[in-house]
Amino acid sequence: MGHVHCQDCDLSTLCIPLGLDDKEIGYLDSIIRRNRKVKKKSILFHAGEPCHSLYAVRSGSVKTIVVTADGDEMVTGFFLPGELFGLEGLANGEYQCTAVALEDSGFCQLPLRHLDRLVGEMTPLRNRLMGLMGKQISENQSMMVLLGSRHAEERLASFLLGLILRYRRYNDIHDEIELSMPREDIANYLGLTTETVSRLMTRFREEGVVDYRGRRLFIRDVAALRERVSLCNGKYSDRSTISSIKEKPIPEK
Repeated sequence: MGHVHCQDCDLSTLCIPLGLDDKEIGYLDSIIRRNRKVKKKSILFHAGEPCHSLYAVRSGSVKTIVVTADGDEMVTGFFLPGELFGLEGLANGEYQCTAVALEDSGFCQLPLRHLDRLVGEMTPLRNRLMGLMGKQISENQSMMVLLGSRHAEERLASFLLGLILRYRRYNDIHDEIELSMPREDIANYLGLTTETVSRLMTRFREEGVVDYRGRRLFIRDVAALRERVSLCNGKYSDRSTISSIKEKPIPEK
């Protein structure tokens, strides 16, 4: 792939804040390190390293992890094309997680040495970053609520519904998900065992809720998935998001 400017990128509607004029977009374009490519399992940064850049996924996907004092790895998030990560490093100047590519991936970097000037001069960009940080806080709270649920079925159903919505933001396809993350990582993220995730996926398939072939997962019955997601006495923060996911006809493969 050749040199691609921000305004010409397929992900520009996700990454570039609305309201920037051509001059501001040009300046943003000039400082972003675009299309850095890494191989599967490559590490972009380690927890504890100085936070030098924010990252946006151009292609592929990434997971963030932390390692406990006992040496256990905990998955803290997954990021798809058009999504920013590394924001937690703004809190104290250090990355709080280690970022690992789940597959061969491409990224853009926004060096933090330019960030003060950018947010000072570009109100839409400042608002966008504040919105993203607020969204991350909200998602962390939602995950705490979800992990507090006793129902493994609810956790997995909620995770799959969230993936549907995120994939639709940049890929106008039917309810089909390319699962770049292995089941071990999904189980780790949801606080479940790999065996439980595999058992639930088999049950969902037998009940006609999902189907899968290799890494491709087909959502056959969105309504059935929604029914499995408890709204925690009306306090679950993704109520409107989950209810907004409409079913689409899916062609038989």
